[in-house]
Amino acid sequence: MNNVARWMILAAVGTACVEQPPNRRGGGGISAQEVEAVRRRVTSTTRPNPQHALTAQWGNKLTLLGYDISPAEVRPGTNVTITWYWHCDATTGDGWRLFTHLDDHNGPRANHDGDGDARRAYQPERWRRGEYITDRQTFEIPADWESPVVRISLGVWREGEQSNNGRMPLTRGTAGPDGRFVAITLPTGVQIRVAELDVPQLAGAITIDGQLNEPAWQTAGRTGPLVNPGSGAPAGPSDAHGSVRVLWDSTSLYLGWEVSDENIIETGTDGARDAHYWDNDTTEVLIDPDGDGHNYYEIQVSPGNHSFDSQQANPPSGTNFGNVAWNPGLRSAVVRNGTLGNEGDTDTGYSVEVAIPFADINAGAAHTPPTIGDQWRVNFFLMDKPRQGGVRHAAWSAPRGGNFHATDRFGRITFRGPSQAAAPPTVEPIALPAPSVAPTAAPGAGARPAPAGAAVPTARPAPAAHAVPAPAAPAAAR
Repeated sequence: MNNVARWMILAAVGTACVEQPPNRRGGGGISAQEVEAVRRRVTSTTRPNPQHALTAQWGNKLTLLGYDISPAEVRPGTNVTITWYWHCDATTGDGWRLFTHLDDHNGPRANHDGDGDARRAYQPERWRRGEYITDRQTFEIPADWESPVVRISLGVWREGEQSNNGRMPLTRGTAGPDGRFVAITLPTGVQIRVAELDVPQLAGAITIDGQLNEPAWQTAGRTGPLVNPGSGAPAGPSDAHGSVRVLWDSTSLYLGWEVSDENIIETGTDGARDAHYWDNDTTEVLIDPDGDGHNYYEIQVSPGNHSFDSQQANPPSGTNFGNVAWNPGLRSAVVRNGTLGNEGDTDTGYSVEVAIPFADINAGAAHTPPTIGDQWRVNFFLMDKPRQGGVRHAAWSAPRGGNFHATDRFGRITFRGPSQAAAPPTVEPIALPAPSVAPTAAPGAGARPAPAGAAVPTARPAPAAHAVPAPAAPAAAR
């Protein structure tokens, strides 16, 4: 999935990082006497000696000297007090204010722009050259915090400012990819829990025809029903619905998708490779062989049996699509129980069968192919466009935040030996019809074209070696 709308699955997550306009712009409504009283409490002509020194400067006007913090370790549902120490190098002009953001592993989670006396009545627009400002804030780490760290970012912004997304640029110090300064990273004691799956080795043979009817599929590892990506709760009416079976052998990783969908639709791009299939219906797998969050793979197969595939050099944000020149030698097929793109009928769903060569997804892998006992980090997502608009989602290992590419939330698959025991079904199987024609080779390989509506397996040659560019930095959200 490769744009902001797909990665920001919770509206609250998408807006929590936006600097909040003051209720009373510029301190309006606060008496001059109160402003002066606050100024006397929070300013000094003597340089402070913070517990933790920092050097960050904005616009050659404001310098952050450091901070005190209590307690030094935080836990969800507890308060933390941070005292920031600033110096006014030059006056800023009207409207400039401070912001404080709490970030989890996915990015901005909450803001505390207005907490504390200085934020209430003595913002940078009022600061006088040469003053030292004590900016004390007390706030709660949310009780539902599910990240092992909390990152606290600072900056200076002005409502309506057109440049730099309204933020004063850093002139000393290192800004993050969104232009904010990460001042503190604190452990929270939270242990990330992810989904886990044992994947049996293929016993027998599989024909990539979109039908999961071979005996081997009965022994496959099964994800069970995919869940709500934000909460990890069972998928509800506003979520997509499906499940995945997983097998492997000495050449490939095999995925068998079963998807419930009353309105099967594909993006209108005439089956172009690497089109934005996530805008409508698609299956998606993210694969990180060594689990380091770098050089991992993204593969989608749509209900029209077309693909998007890219290699991500790092966890991406914004509109970065990774290296779409990476083209693995996939074999895939789809069987649909319904009509692709016809919103006038009621569909039931579709199944997708995919073989992914290990030779194409082995960056950082300890062994190619894997050996029994190896573990990889993997996640499965499903996108579904209902008739009423929007896109519904479901996940295997819920990212529990806005970014589906949160690599530390990928699940773990463990490669196991063959299993002959039939696995009990974890979801109601979708009743899918037999293909109207026998599977054929991909067009261009001497095969006859399939009739309209039939599922056509595709095979692609593995690409030549290529370089993976680093993702472009995303635009900062306000």
